[in-house]
Amino acid sequence: MPHNEYRRYFVAELIITILALCAFAANSILARLALTTTEIDPVSFTGVRLVSGTLMLWLVVKWRQPSTTGHCNWTSALISLGKNARNLKR
Repeated sequence: MPHNEYRRYFVAELIITILALCAFAANSILARLALTTTEIDPVSFTGVRLVSGTLMLWLVVKWRQPSTTGHCNWTSALISLGKNARNLKR
């Protein structure tokens, strides 16, 4: 791979990584603001986030791979659910 092409991919990956980190930070800030400035309780808020995140992930997967038969990784789903349930106890 030529040096210029390698550099272009490196810069693109670096930009995508920085954008992802900024999105995670913004998500954290918005979640804290939602819990401190509204009347929603943490359990309901987590439920809304889980449902909306699940729906969004399903839409992205269907858009990217429309020919899939709907198989999912239940282990990952249960780990994610457990992580969110654990965070509610804090």
